[in-house]
Amino acid sequence: MIIDTTENILYVGGFNFIKNTASSIRVIENAKFLEKLKFKVEVLGKIANIQSSTFYVDNIKISNIENENHNNFASDISAIKLKLKTFNANYIIAYNYPPIAFYKLLKFCQKNKIELIPDLTEWYGIDGRFTLDKGLRFVLHQWRMLYLNKKCKHKIIASNYLGKYYAESNNLLLPFVTVTNSLFENKKIENTDSIKFIYAGSPGNNFSKDRLDIVIKAFAKVKENNTNFIFNIVGLTKKELCNISTTRQDVNFLDSNLKCFGRLKSDECISLIKSSDIVIFSRDINRVSSAGFPTKVFEAFKYGLPTLTNKTSDIDKYINKENGFLVENANLEEFSSRIHTILTSKKETLELVINNCRNDNPFYYTNYVENTKLFFKKINL
Repeated sequence: MIIDTTENILYVGGFNFIKNTASSIRVIENAKFLEKLKFKVEVLGKIANIQSSTFYVDNIKISNIENENHNNFASDISAIKLKLKTFNANYIIAYNYPPIAFYKLLKFCQKNKIELIPDLTEWYGIDGRFTLDKGLRFVLHQWRMLYLNKKCKHKIIASNYLGKYYAESNNLLLPFVTVTNSLFENKKIENTDSIKFIYAGSPGNNFSKDRLDIVIKAFAKVKENNTNFIFNIVGLTKKELCNISTTRQDVNFLDSNLKCFGRLKSDECISLIKSSDIVIFSRDINRVSSAGFPTKVFEAFKYGLPTLTNKTSDIDKYINKENGFLVENANLEEFSSRIHTILTSKKETLELVINNCRNDNPFYYTNYVENTKLFFKKINL
């Protein structure tokens, strides 16, 4: 199962290791997976506030992609060129790289015979009110997605949506991957008087990313007949939710059934997730949600929790009735109906779903070894 190679991979992108963002989670997990296959991987990311030019996360070496000695990484590749003087990379994996810098990096890699592999997990449009800055970013982003990426013969993609668009290239479908084989004890629900749901994240302006408003309204509707739940929200306070007219009434009605924690440190958030029973979120079906893959689903499996959500991206390839709770659409009726079903289920039924999730993580690295071997084999043909 191991690739016989000593080749080097430089993974580059705007990974913010200070804030522990979804991108930084992805790159570390991917890097650990690639090192499991005997590649040597180093990362260039944002570590400007760390008192060192280099540090390690799970034994993966991280260097700064943007500091006082280099221009903004979004338009300049000086940090990459400097790194390559001491790290002889056979491949550069560029995560959703800024278009201007990506164009320069593409030319540089072609000239120096380095294989450039885009790691693609998003396809954004214009969010919210149009401004000239947003319009310029949109045009540049489209340039990268519609033209520059097609100059690369090999791509890592997060979804089949992207795979269909880049069907002419050698693609590695890698929504998320982990080498951590978490060993969980089987879950025992002592009683069903207080099933704990959790949402953790940032729903975007006016719930443009996650339809947290639908989830809140669904719980409010369910509470008319079922009160045996706690809905924990990390990322927003009750005051912030009450400042939004569409959720104010429902937040007040939920009262003690709703607990909002605002922004928490990463370890505090993880601890709260682990103490919950079900991760819940909702997203509209559009190009953004179709092209990417939710970090929330990956993290739920990693921490041994099932997810309740609607079908977007390739979610239904990983969540089924045996290991989670899936509805078709992001609407109030479907979410409230499924929540009601969960709250009125026997505890043995809920335990079975949770334990199925704990005992078989679809993102465990052994599920991706063969396709990854084939991917790199095709590069070297």
